[in-house]
Order: sequence, then structure tokens, then C-alpha cells
Amino acid sequence: MAENTTLNYPDVLGYITGGDRINMGVLQVAPTVRPRVIHAGRPFEVIVLMQNASDSDVDVIVAFDLPEKDANGQTERFITNHHRIEVGLHPAEVGYVTLPATCLPDTAVSDRYKVSLQMSVKTLKKPTRVRDAEGGDPPDFTFIGPQRRELIATLRKLKFAYHVKRGLRSSTLEVPFSVMGGKLGKIPDLHPNWVRLWTLKDYKDDRILLEQNKDLLRNELLPALNHETAYRSLMIVTDTNFSAAQYPLKRIEASFIAKMMAFVISLSIPTSDDADVLVEKDVNLHVLLEKGMSPGTVLPRWFTRLLREITQNNRIAKQPAEGIAHLAYEELLQDSVERSFKMIATVTGESLGTEEEARQYGQQLANRLSNKEPLSLIDVYMPLILGGIIIADRLLLPGENINVLLDGISDALQARRNEQTADNELVFTLADTLIDRARFKYGYRQ
Repeated sequence: MAENTTLNYPDVLGYITGGDRINMGVLQVAPTVRPRVIHAGRPFEVIVLMQNASDSDVDVIVAFDLPEKDANGQTERFITNHHRIEVGLHPAEVGYVTLPATCLPDTAVSDRYKVSLQMSVKTLKKPTRVRDAEGGDPPDFTFIGPQRRELIATLRKLKFAYHVKRGLRSSTLEVPFSVMGGKLGKIPDLHPNWVRLWTLKDYKDDRILLEQNKDLLRNELLPALNHETAYRSLMIVTDTNFSAAQYPLKRIEASFIAKMMAFVISLSIPTSDDADVLVEKDVNLHVLLEKGMSPGTVLPRWFTRLLREITQNNRIAKQPAEGIAHLAYEELLQDSVERSFKMIATVTGESLGTEEEARQYGQQLANRLSNKEPLSLIDVYMPLILGGIIIADRLLLPGENINVLLDGISDALQARRNEQTADNELVFTLADTLIDRARFKYGYRQ
């Protein structure tokens, strides 16, 4: 197995067990019985915590045997419907299986019972280790939901105790438990279950996700992504999203918003190294995948979101434009809002707020679209359409004419004059200024 000393994913299993683990190749395991002291006649469950320490999918088979006899020699005192479960773990995934069982009310009291677990592990490709055998940094659970955080907190209260018997192709784990007197309880559901606790999607270290998906991004995503495919997908989703927020767009308005958003994508996939006076230096994904991610690099929001989605479903890399439009739209919208404000200030000299105010505005607009809250003309034109006017000539599709586009957005703006108020007057002023500027650039005036 190839070793990787650079990457070390967070040690979720070690966080739960306090460091205890069994290494079975690239699989790390910790079993227990809950509760450890069982009342006769009541259900219990065997829990096997698993952590994939590799970048490969791993198939695991868990078979378990309950005691054949109780302490008094009585047979069939311990009952389960399933003695075997198969689990497929994705790269670096962490979760646990529950194997439910029960014991009869007349089971003899003893503290010497054991559950035997036989485990076999199979990797589906040559794996690279992404977790140290003895653990790593504690995980950051900021980005996982409250239900999983509660599960993890509950698991941390358990005691993981076991004895290992290793074989040539599999290992047997013996987990001790006790039985004390009791009476018949509720008949349990005796079906095994797999509970997912942590996946790569929950990890926010972009460097690790880039390293894992580097070949997929370089060979499939980047060749398939360009401003034209991005624009066409964004055009459809933009029209749908703004209509759902009770502000149906004219086609030309949706086009200028989609162009602005596609322009932001194009900044990270440049076809040349030509400098752009309207924007600062951006993350070049071609260079990033070739040379790696240096400290302090901040990826675009849309790419960070897409990267996490690809980690869960690598087929998205084959159709990245659709993936961005449907899965990373809100993140791309925030990036586009901030970029548009900067460009408007550069071109017009009109200060529209601080960078923090632009960030908050973008977040609020994304939230309102996501929640389908009613939008206004300011939300639509400021700053996305205004930004789209500035860059429209850079993203011309085959058959498009910049002057026709400018006439179209000018007509759309004129049709919105009935919405003009003292609050949004600046939007009309800036739009007229930017349209006139663009026309003058091409020696064209109505």
C-alpha cells in the first residue's frame, strides 16, 4: 500500500474512542456492546465503529456470533435475526454498524459473556493511506448537522473494550459483556443498520480534497468546462430561480446575469495569461492542479462547493456546467455579487460599500433566492446585471452582437421605468452610464 505522509485526515474514530482502535489494513475499527450490562429479557446491540484510513472504497463484511450457551449451560438464550452485514465505505468515510440482539428472561447472570466478531476487509483499488495508523488531528464538526453531532456525543460515552485474534485473511474480535437479572421487555427490531457519521463532504480542507480529486478535475472537469457551457446552464437556472422569487426576468436580463456568473467561472479557467485591469489576480485552476495549493490560497466559493459534491459523486465532473448551475448556484452568485461591485466601482468611480458589506449583500441575496422570498429591481440589477453590462463583450456567443445586446438591455431597463423610485434611482443612473460607455467603446450610439 502506498504511504502518504503529507495528508492526514481528521481522526473521528479516535475522537470517539479516546484513541483506542484496531488497524486492519486501511480500516480502523473499535467495537462495543450497548449496554455493557444487559438485563435478562431485554434487547442490546453490538456496535462496530469503522474508519476508512484510505482514499479507496472499502468493502467490509462483519459476521458476529452470540454465546451458544449461557452461564448455566442453557442453549439459545441469545437471539438475533441476522448474523452478518456487508458495508461499503467511501474514501475516508467514518460510521458504525449496529447489530441488534436480545436475550431471554431466564438467561443466567454472568459477567463473562463475549460476542465474537469476524471481519474481512477488501479494497477496490490500490489504496493510499490518508490517516495515520495511530490517529491524527481532532475533527472539526462545525459543518455537520446537529443529529450527527448528537450521535457522536452519545458514542463518546461508550466504553470500547475488546480482544483481538488475528488470522491470515480475517480477524476475530471478542467483545465482553454482562447479564444481570431482569424480565421480558419490548420485542426489538433485530435488523442491522449502518450509520454514516462523517464523509469527505464534511471536511473543509480544500487542499486534501484537491489532492484526492486532482486527476479527475484535470482530465474531466477542466476540459468540459468553458464560459459557453456554463452560460447556457446558468441561463436556465437563473430564469427559474428569479421567477420562483416572484420577479420574473426578461430574457435579456437573465442573459446578462448568466453572463456575469459565467465570467466569474472563466476567471479561474483562463485560456491565456493576459492581465485584466478590471479584476485582481484570480485562482487559476489549471496552475493550481499542476503545482498544488499553496498556503493562503482561497478558492472561489463555487469551486469549493463543486469539489465537495464531486467527492460524493464523481460523475458530476463529466458535466461541470450543469453541476455548478444546480449544486453551486448560490455560492457562484455570492462570488459574482462581490466581483460585480468591485468592477462597478472601478469603472464608474461610484463607491457602493465596503468589501464586507458586499459579502453580506451577496449572502442575503443568495438566501432570499434560496428561500424564494420576493425580490425587487435593486436585487436584480444591483450589481449582477450592471456587472454583466461591463463584461458582456467578453463572453459573446457565436452569432451574438454586442450592440444588439446593449439595445436589448436598454429596452428592458426602459420597460422597468414604472418601477423607478427614489430608492432605486441610482440603479437606473448607473445602468444608463454603463450602457453609454459600452456603446462609446464600439463607436455606436442610438
